[in-house]
Amino acid sequence: VLLHGHSLGAAVAVAVAARAGAAGVLGLYLEAPFDSMTAMARHHFRLLPAGLLADTWRSDRAIAAVAVPVLIVHGDADPVIPEKYGARLARIAGADFVALPGDHVSILGVRDGEAEARFRPRP
Repeated sequence: VLLHGHSLGAAVAVAVAARAGAAGVLGLYLEAPFDSMTAMARHHFRLLPAGLLADTWRSDRAIAAVAVPVLIVHGDADPVIPEKYGARLARIAGADFVALPGDHVSILGVRDGEAEARFRPRP
């Protein structure tokens, strides 16, 4: 299984990968991830108290338990989740990071072929 997530789905994929370990998981492929929902809330709503979040989606903490290779791609003009948040998660994870020209949606699928080839088991 290759775990793949985009945006909030990337946080879900990180959480699943952290719980699954390496059993049956080939890798983790994230598009436009963020490091934590708290950071995103502060970015978009500076005055919003972080305590209002029911789930902080702390990928920055969960990624340490991921036992498979990680590839992160992010649009360099993403207004929803700025590139720095994906780059920060990549640094924490020791993951490969690719900045692509594009925004939050235009990057979808651009590197799917590369990800498939990278994570496909070798015969």
